[in-house]
Amino acid sequence: MRETTAPFIGIGRHRMATDGVGVTTLVAFHGCPLRCRYCLNPQCLNGDGVWRTMTPGELYGEVEMDDLYFVATGGGICFGGGEPLLQTEFIRSFSDIMNPAWKLTLETSLNVPVASVQAVAPLASEWIVDIKDMDASVYRLIRVAAICLYVVIWNGWQVRIYRKRYWFACL
Repeated sequence: MRETTAPFIGIGRHRMATDGVGVTTLVAFHGCPLRCRYCLNPQCLNGDGVWRTMTPGELYGEVEMDDLYFVATGGGICFGGGEPLLQTEFIRSFSDIMNPAWKLTLETSLNVPVASVQAVAPLASEWIVDIKDMDASVYRLIRVAAICLYVVIWNGWQVRIYRKRYWFACL
């Protein structure tokens, strides 16, 4: 069986108060279903934006040096990007090998099929949902996407079912 791999645009270590509780490391995936007019990470949209492709084990090797910070502060890994929910198999595999004391945060648009949300909802401690705007007409102006705002709202309810901490952010 071939091990799961995923493309990344970067890793940001020792982040505080931006990606969840405690000290976190932001792990940014390549790839996104959206084409937001004001995208903060446009490198996640084109083929030459891939910084590195890794297995869950290789990623763990990159971030395990911060175990003490994560455990002492209640922090951990924040998967973002791009859209992390395009890589649910990778996230599941990584969560199997990471220190269970780490928190797993997902920074997402929730603009994905509901099955993607359900696949990782039990694993994530926190969710940061980049919604931009709750007005559907404004949402369509800002984002160019196949999935509508109503799917995003439905997926937000799916997160709520698992009683996870989440907040909507206009990023």
